[in-house]
Amino acid sequence: METRKPIQLISGYRSLATNNMLCESGLGVAKHSCHTKGKGQAMDFYIEGHRAE
Repeated sequence: METRKPIQLISGYRSLATNNMLCESGLGVAKHSCHTKGKGQAMDFYIEGHRAE
């Protein structure tokens, strides 16, 4: 994929409390998300005009 669009970071590290809140909200957040592990194990990002496959 080649693009000149900016990469928008949506989510990186989040606390267990935040992850639990998001998980309970029904937004498709994993109960044991790598976002809560720290050390850069997960991030969500968005690039305008591109969809995840």
